[in-house]
Amino acid sequence: MSLFNLMLRSLLSYLQKLAEQSLSLWDVLEDARMRLINVAENTTYLVDASQGNKAILRVRGQNTYIARHRK
Repeated sequence: MSLFNLMLRSLLSYLQKLAEQSLSLWDVLEDARMRLINVAENTTYLVDASQGNKAILRVRGQNTYIARHRK
């Protein structure tokens, strides 16, 4: 496995844990499951709970807006 892939896996694992922890801050049912749907400037998850309740959770990358607009 390349160093890049290892770093990416570590980052995605960290973001997954952060996103899971953040669910407790919102009115989300306990049975909610998250699925990664996009990685770009934001890491985006689909939050799917019972009774058809769905939401999108975005984890913003640190300084992505600043870095992109300073070029």
